Amino acid sequence: MSNLDDALKGTEGEATLNAADAFAAIALVAIAADGQVTPEETTALTNTLSRMKLYEGWSKEQFAAALKRINISMRRLGITGLIAEAAKQVDSGLKETAFAVASDLTLADGVVEETEKKFLDHLQTALGISETAAVKIVEVIVIKNKG
Repeated sequence: MSNLDDALKGTEGEATLNAADAFAAIALVAIAADGQVTPEETTALTNTLSRMKLYEGWSKEQFAAALKRINISMRRLGITGLIAEAAKQVDSGLKETAFAVASDLTLADGVVEETEKKFLDHLQTALGISETAAVKIVEVIVIKNKG
């Protein structure tokens, strides 16, 4: 099988994440942090991203192409590797925004699973967000999602 593996190497594509893909990858991992993705979470993800200047004017086809690149990267790197790669690619001025969006998507259902806490801790570290900033962001998101 080794020869076959060599022959097939690279046929899946070596999709590289750009800044917009990286931001979307973090948001996508956020909605899956508890191990399941509901239709409501998918809608929330789409609505959140489509309202951002980063995705202004994007068509459904552009979002689909970005998701394809993200999925290729996820298969190649795994979740932890994807987060690490995405964190490097997110523009420095949007790192706290990425954390806020991920926190909002993760905490939207009002229930915080242990896996979601671990995800947010990992993401905070990967993005280089200070503990003070992360706590402020999460506090505001909790207040936002109370009602």
